[in-house]
Amino acid sequence: FFFFFKQKTAYEMLRSLVGSEMCIRDRYKGFYPGHLLETGHDILFFWVARMVMMGLLLTEQLPFKEVFLHPIVRDAYGRKMSKSLGNIIDPLDLVRGCTLDHLVEVIKSYNCTPAEEKKSIDERKKDFPHGIGECGSDALRFGLLAYMIQGGSINLDVKRVEGYRNFCNKIWNSFKLVHMTFNKDFKYDISKLDNFESLELVDKWILIKLNKCVEEMNRSLKDYEFGTATQCFQGFWLYSFCDVYLEVIKPIFKENSYSERAIIVQNILLTIIDQGLKLIHPLMPFITEELYQKLPDYEGHAESISIATYPQNNEKWVGEEQENNVEELQKLVKTIRSLTAGINLPSSARPQVFAVFIEQNEKLRSSVQQNIQFIQVLAKCAGVEFLNSKSDVPVGCIMGVSNTILEIHVFVKEHIKADQEIVRLEKQKQKIEALMKPIQVKVNNPNFSKMPEDVKTQNTEKLKGYEIEIQKLDEALEQFKQLL
Repeated sequence: FFFFFKQKTAYEMLRSLVGSEMCIRDRYKGFYPGHLLETGHDILFFWVARMVMMGLLLTEQLPFKEVFLHPIVRDAYGRKMSKSLGNIIDPLDLVRGCTLDHLVEVIKSYNCTPAEEKKSIDERKKDFPHGIGECGSDALRFGLLAYMIQGGSINLDVKRVEGYRNFCNKIWNSFKLVHMTFNKDFKYDISKLDNFESLELVDKWILIKLNKCVEEMNRSLKDYEFGTATQCFQGFWLYSFCDVYLEVIKPIFKENSYSERAIIVQNILLTIIDQGLKLIHPLMPFITEELYQKLPDYEGHAESISIATYPQNNEKWVGEEQENNVEELQKLVKTIRSLTAGINLPSSARPQVFAVFIEQNEKLRSSVQQNIQFIQVLAKCAGVEFLNSKSDVPVGCIMGVSNTILEIHVFVKEHIKADQEIVRLEKQKQKIEALMKPIQVKVNNPNFSKMPEDVKTQNTEKLKGYEIEIQKLDEALEQFKQLL
């Protein structure tokens, strides 16, 4: 490289292009040197190394301090995308959506061999019988970043990108729900959250979760761990904010949206939405800008989210005890819901729950009693009543165990017909046994050990899944027989 470009020759070449020496300095000092170069590892020497050498030759400065190497995007089968294979997916087709006919016409425009063309067209017809749905650029961007947690190459699965489109819809719909809670007199006042200890348990819990998300997002983006950042935000927004907090606070606004409790919740909701949109903005720039402009005006609201201050963690919003308390309540909710999920309980039914301690735990009892609405809303039950012993449990309950120390009895007798449920479960069991039989024959065959590993794994896992289903059905049948 240095043979062909002597320092003086290269400098004169640059000077002849942009003008005087002063002009050169003025033009590039605002852009050079940079901080980060993002590129692929396949051109590390062909491009990156030469940029470094040219930069040092002309300016005696490195053109950038860090190089971020992204993975190569391959097709869903792990092959490198190329026109000769006819397996290229145009990002714009993912963003805008397209028909199957369009995908076929694109393949025909490539210089594939007849065999490759036929193979590619068959794959497109199999993978996209109805074409590709419109995903939007945010879903594609978020999807590619989510893939980076695995490293190496990205085997791009369009269905996964469509899943992130659904996540964008979830963000939009949750924002819409939150926005509906703001009455015309609402004024954002974050100082109402200053007395953290006076807040309800679920309020403290969601702010702690938000704070952890803020801390992890800052760390992940700083370390270029974009896959971890996507997981962190998606986990918080879906499983903490939408699945738990939004569901728990809904009854508050049905009662009185002007109450002191409602006003505190409104401030918490706007805090979560404001910080959440800012957190995910680098990964989803368009939907976050659109929603940010729809937020109520408040002090500190920037003209654009792109120039708003990125959230930082709040030292007050911490509390391992609060997290553990809510986790215990969630286990209780999960036990109740798993018991009612296996039966044809009417959607409007709100069965009474009875609880008996296997080992006494006053802390858990107090937590349940103080947060009974949390359980009623999420478990869809009438309430939880603690009993002294199992003998006090009324006839007509199905039983499960929560937290290894608490027996849960759900009174379902008045909501279902036990004899009909037994008939239904028996039929379901027979169907599963019929599906199990050929797999059992295959697994018990002496030649099964000679089969390929993936075939053996697939069959043993499928058999294990059926056995678990049979076990659950037997447990349900036993409980229903006791209701007769």
